[in-house]
Amino acid sequence: MSAVSTLLDELSALLPPPAAPFMGSRSWQEVFAELGTKLPADFVALIERYGNFHIVVQARDDHGRRIPTEYLGVRDPRAERSVSWAQAAIYRAERFQALPPLDRGPDLWPAPGGFLGWGATTNGEWLGWLTQGPSDEWPVAMTRAGDRWLDEIAAISATEFLVNWLTGVPDFELPDLSADSPEAPIECRAHPLS
Repeated sequence: MSAVSTLLDELSALLPPPAAPFMGSRSWQEVFAELGTKLPADFVALIERYGNFHIVVQARDDHGRRIPTEYLGVRDPRAERSVSWAQAAIYRAERFQALPPLDRGPDLWPAPGGFLGWGATTNGEWLGWLTQGPSDEWPVAMTRAGDRWLDEIAAISATEFLVNWLTGVPDFELPDLSADSPEAPIECRAHPLS
């Protein structure tokens, strides 16, 4: 069994995938051709199992009642939308490059080694990779809302990052989503492609 499938099985035990995931209709080859690069194999496997999804936490309202709140959204790059995943990444990079250097932070993909996002939280954190070297070796990185600069980097895959987050092994400073957290239980919900 490969390390990718082992991690994906571990993630599935912690966070079962949606029963009926929303999957994009484009091929991975089309996505890779548009990007000009492959995406990490673990991320491809993650999307093939989970589709377009949100991680939902049980936040508390002002009266202490638990309410389901979408926390982390991960988009299927194969989704047919008016703007493709690659086009959206290029648009973000162009907008960031227009900012003054102190506000801009690191280069974004498609710049060599640039940040390429794969998920976003409702708190404004943006999770992605630094596109350095072969795609399967891209480290996971995170930016924080309002900071406009790279905050943390870990030399792990996206799937390993999610497993660590759900087991309370902190790679980054993010809310605790482990089984013992106040936000537990969490669930994974399919999110319509939009």
